[in-house]
Amino acid sequence: MSSGVSWSEDYSDPDAEIHRFDAAMSEEGSLDVFLTTMTRDKAPGTNCRYNSAETQAFGALLVQATGRSITDYKREKLFQLLGMAFAGLGLTARDFAKIGELYRNNGV
Repeated sequence: MSSGVSWSEDYSDPDAEIHRFDAAMSEEGSLDVFLTTMTRDKAPGTNCRYNSAETQAFGALLVQATGRSITDYKREKLFQLLGMAFAGLGLTARDFAKIGELYRNNGV
């Protein structure tokens, strides 16, 4: 969420990028083509803002890099390790604190 691309997820703004993104995700659109139209307005890593297109681009990249579905990859690398299940989390307050520490320490 900090690539630096110009992005607005303001659904009330008809000119916001989110509307072009929604069209790209339709059956007539193309995520790959849409991503090539995005332009940068900030240096990468300097500004964090929610961007639905970045989530989709990351997912497509993950599938290409691993040759696996996002669900299968997350199940092995995240859900099983954290004790997550389909219908919820099996976490204690201490488990949530560990996730917070992991985030606070930049993934270490």
